Amino acid sequence: MEDKASLALALKKKTKWFLFKSFLLFSVVRGHNLFLLVIVQYFSAIFIISPENLMVHEIISDRNLFLLVVSTAICVASGYIINNFYDSEKDLINRPTQSYLNRLISSRLKINLYFLLNFLAISLSLLISYKAFLMFCGYIFIMWFHSHKLNKIVVFGNISAAFLGMIPYLLVLFYYENTQLHLFLYPLLMFCMVIMKTIVKDQADLSGDLVRNYRTIPVVYGNTITKKVLTGISLSIIIGSLFSVCYLSLNIYFNIYIFIVILALALFIYLNQKSKTKVHYLELHFLLKMLITFSVLCVIFIDLPRVLVYL
Repeated sequence: MEDKASLALALKKKTKWFLFKSFLLFSVVRGHNLFLLVIVQYFSAIFIISPENLMVHEIISDRNLFLLVVSTAICVASGYIINNFYDSEKDLINRPTQSYLNRLISSRLKINLYFLLNFLAISLSLLISYKAFLMFCGYIFIMWFHSHKLNKIVVFGNISAAFLGMIPYLLVLFYYENTQLHLFLYPLLMFCMVIMKTIVKDQADLSGDLVRNYRTIPVVYGNTITKKVLTGISLSIIIGSLFSVCYLSLNIYFNIYIFIVILALALFIYLNQKSKTKVHYLELHFLLKMLITFSVLCVIFIDLPRVLVYL
């Protein structure tokens, strides 16, 4: 009886440890972000990018679009893994608790999983087309090069991170071969906000970046110049948004979204000028993260009349 009890206890401990490591892996690949990524790709395809004669069920049942979305999510997951691998030393300073937990997953397991996910992604992309295969090979290379080299170079790290954030949307654009100019305005807005988020993250991670010799904007130019850069980008978005409202034929709901963005950025500019500590920068980072999430969910407002047809 004692042997059976010991065996049951050992199995229970192994199960708990397996579930705990699975949760840590989910955290490393940022599963919540992957879920949001799938939503924005399908929303973009259904409500904005696909030809107007396609019905919702045709888009959802499109095998190649499904493969593209799954391949993208797998690629992004592998990108988070390799970024976590290269940033592990820096995260010991900036996020010690999270870093300690992530170290419970061995580097060997992370690298093996990274290569496995990349192989799976490019294999699935090959089922779409040879062009898709080449695009995903390029996508994987850019993510690796960003984590390995560009992330440590002033300005280039921020631009490459923002560009990588736009690629999932652009993949859907290229899949439907839709190159209408107004469809690029939305990713341009998101591109600017993601750049701001990466710069604020660099402000919060200043200590670790200094130790690991990452040449970020706050490290090279200081916080005063960094704040001016963030204010400049914010004002550029506000001016561009006001121009869009005044001179482009946008529906009322998308105009409301734009005004919410303007108000949020005005608040950001005010808080940015007052920020001094890491806690302040983390709060600004959270504000931008929520604004980006809100923008992702509001993608349906770009062409609301078409959305209403589907309801």
